[in-house]
Amino acid sequence: MWRRSASFVLDRQPNPPDRAGAPSDMTELRQPPASSAYYQTRAEHHTVTSDWLAQAQAATSSDRTQPIRQFKLPEADGVCSDGATTFSVIEEFNYWRKKPDLAEAVAAIMALASVIRSSKATTMMELEIELKKAVDSLKA
Repeated sequence: MWRRSASFVLDRQPNPPDRAGAPSDMTELRQPPASSAYYQTRAEHHTVTSDWLAQAQAATSSDRTQPIRQFKLPEADGVCSDGATTFSVIEEFNYWRKKPDLAEAVAAIMALASVIRSSKATTMMELEIELKKAVDSLKA
């Protein structure tokens, strides 16, 4: 016999009554906030500054027409077989940091995302080690 999940309990609860409020309530429901509740809470607790929040928000809403750069990892001898650009997390960080509309944190995230995209790791542990090395090189 299958056991029911906790979601079954939630499904059996009566639905909350519909709010027949003012039209301003309806516009709040249709338009999501400019930033997530997570970042709003962090800003209220002064974990992130409003300046950083504005930069991050501008970066996420900016034009996405620029393609993502692709790198090749070097072979065992340190040279790419097809002569393509070798990957450097520092160069990737500096590339994204030069973008005037991106915050430094976004640049770091984009650089680490490039590490993941260019990774040849076959296990999560190998990927974690590569990411740790990349983070350490960014901190240096």
